Amino acid sequence: MLSLRVKPIKKPGYYFDQENYYFTNQLVTQWVGLSAARQNLSGEVNVNTLESLVGGELPSGDVIKGLKSATGEMNRRGGYDLTFSAPKSVSYLGLVCEHKEFIDLHLNAVKTVLKLIEKEAAQARKSGKEGMEYEKTGNLCFAAILHDTSRELDPQLHVHALLMNFTERLDGKWRALASDISRNNGTMEWIMDNQIFLGLVYRSEMALGLKEMGLEIEHTGDAHGLFEIKHFDKALLEQISKRRAQVEEHIKGMHSNSLKAYDRATLDSRKSKEMVSPEELRTRWSAESEALGVNPATYLATLKEKTKVSHTPKETMSNNQELDRSVLDAIAHLEEKKLTFTYQEVLQTSLYFSLGEQGFEALMARIDKEIDAQNLIALNTENSSFTTSTLINKEQELIKKIVNFTPQKKGLERNTDKVCKLTDNESIQKAVTQALFNKEGVVRIKQQSATSRELLSTLIDYSQDSKKIRILCPSAYSARTMNKDMTQSAPTLWQWILSIGKQDLCETVAGFNYRHRSEHKLPFFNSKKEREVLIVDESQRLTPDEMNTLLSIADKRSAKVILLEKSQSLSGFKSDIPDLLNKACIKTFEIDDRKAPTTNINLIEEKTIEGRILKTA
Repeated sequence: MLSLRVKPIKKPGYYFDQENYYFTNQLVTQWVGLSAARQNLSGEVNVNTLESLVGGELPSGDVIKGLKSATGEMNRRGGYDLTFSAPKSVSYLGLVCEHKEFIDLHLNAVKTVLKLIEKEAAQARKSGKEGMEYEKTGNLCFAAILHDTSRELDPQLHVHALLMNFTERLDGKWRALASDISRNNGTMEWIMDNQIFLGLVYRSEMALGLKEMGLEIEHTGDAHGLFEIKHFDKALLEQISKRRAQVEEHIKGMHSNSLKAYDRATLDSRKSKEMVSPEELRTRWSAESEALGVNPATYLATLKEKTKVSHTPKETMSNNQELDRSVLDAIAHLEEKKLTFTYQEVLQTSLYFSLGEQGFEALMARIDKEIDAQNLIALNTENSSFTTSTLINKEQELIKKIVNFTPQKKGLERNTDKVCKLTDNESIQKAVTQALFNKEGVVRIKQQSATSRELLSTLIDYSQDSKKIRILCPSAYSARTMNKDMTQSAPTLWQWILSIGKQDLCETVAGFNYRHRSEHKLPFFNSKKEREVLIVDESQRLTPDEMNTLLSIADKRSAKVILLEKSQSLSGFKSDIPDLLNKACIKTFEIDDRKAPTTNINLIEEKTIEGRILKTA
């Protein structure tokens, strides 16, 4: 697992505290990267050298300066902490069972990822003819430091890869790593955007190494490819995962299981380590194992034997056939979710499907063959974005469906007085009346706010007297959240009455599609036509297949479809739906439903001619 701490490394000495390395009683450190080599940094990491680098002083004599703030202060970041944690079962075999090959496997997998980061993410800024430019440098400096215990003193192999904040430009000048507020460039921006991908590369290398040792892996059910060694004792795994249990308990109240949420929960639930001697800790680990019937001295042999006995021969396939299957399955999977996808998404999905079977370099070569054969159709000269003939046909079908969608026989009558009573926001008043008065069967309303419910509430209240309202959400979580909001704090009497004894004011698009796919075949179906308004919240998060099915159902019902698109939610989120709607020239209304910032005006005494000034706090 890869976790990121995006904050300055202020205390380099912490990483050298003895409480962090119990196993060999000797700290394992190493300089990694081309920048390190060019600065004559090799072998073990020295704490004094690390402190100098964090302070911006390089062995070459170059000094990396920070950026001046508005107050004139010099701000700089000395580096970033990228932490790689091994699977618990691997940590146990390496530390408790004392099989050093598992520690080496972990270290080598980390180095593979660091080389990839160096190749893809290393950037520096420079002044060009058209302003500031970003230059890929291909060199970075990492101080890799191995620690071996969690804060609950469980065995936990993890490497702190401390990324130093400098790189050498092509002109030979040493500069700080680039950053970009727009997130289109920048070293740490690339790393953060590709955290899942980098974690998969690490786990792929680990899984391949374990397979070579005669072991198999078992997925833990996580969507990002987390695994443990197959046949590893479940009770023992739980016993040595006390820190993980703390994090999962903390995350229950965060309403998210994303990697960002886990990183946040990991930091928030940290506590100081208990101080015990290495000998006492070894004794504790052995006692915990033996209490569960596990002998650390023979456990690796036991796991290998169980793997050998339970191994079921798979369908005989050559290495090339396995590569073909992994990549083609990945492309087929992406075709179900998207209309376009990036090279990296193909590689990332291929890695997930082939974990423990193929390395990422072999997969890249196989993906390149699909590009050369034009089975992956490039959408730009950089060969970074692709589609397929299947997706081109799907897009054309969707556009045709939107263009030919049955219009309403009549729109809702404009009622200015009514809408003005529902909201003071003039842009919402205008959009609601126009969208419902318009006879187009499908319309879009673009929102600026990612959280405001004012537009949705106004649409419901304005049209509920004339139409049956259905609110559709892209996910079960968003549907549950909206149901909770609307039943606990219903803004109108109608919504409150409607909420009594009814739990599903909102439902998922997938659920609606499933329930109503064949309803048009039922008797009296025509009597229901043109009586509904389907309001789709966060429509930008729908898959093309979900949109296709929804429009087919809605057209058969002659329903009015209003797609709410939240512009702020698109930041950092790639969606094909907005571009598809643009190509279909869908009728679109835009509103500004952002809340005005709260400004407190404080009256401050000043010795001026007026005697007072107004200061905005």
